[in-house]
Amino acid sequence: MGMHNFTIANKRVTEENAEVKFLNPNHKLLNFPNKITADDFKGWVQERGAYFPAQWNAAYEPLFEMHDTGEEPLQGSTLYAKYGKGNFIYSPLAFFRQFFHKKKKKKKKKKKKKKKKKKKKKKKKKKKKKKKKKKKKKKKKKKKKKKKKKKKKKKKKKKKKKKKKKKKKKKKNFFFFFFFFFFFFF
Repeated sequence: MGMHNFTIANKRVTEENAEVKFLNPNHKLLNFPNKITADDFKGWVQERGAYFPAQWNAAYEPLFEMHDTGEEPLQGSTLYAKYGKGNFIYSPLAFFRQFFHKKKKKKKKKKKKKKKKKKKKKKKKKKKKKKKKKKKKKKKKKKKKKKKKKKKKKKKKKKKKKKKKKKKKKKKNFFFFFFFFFFFFF
């Protein structure tokens, strides 16, 4: 199978925390475009991989070695070979679970972030509403005070008018009385 012969066996590494040994840490695949380290294998979901090759052509270069506890080390987890102007890579590692799992984690993180943002927005809205309510209450109080002042002024004006009217009436009454008295007695 592949560009150069290799045979797949029913060998697997089922322990998700199995130690990964780097056979050639300076290999270009492990350093470009991103550096791959032991940390990249932490938090692995389910098994490391299945159907590791048992034998391969010398043109292939194994990059990692791993094994379950008490079993012999397996070096066929990633095979690399140059082929013409290109490269050929075979890897029985269970990347699909890692990608799917990481996507789920990212989605969960995004959801959490969205929830946090929504909560923050709600808090901001509540604060704004409270501020608006306070402003409205203050405005209402001011309006009420102004209305009370206006009413007081109106009442004072009315009282003054009434007093003036009474004074005028008294004067009229006085004049009437005076004319009446003068006319009647003289």
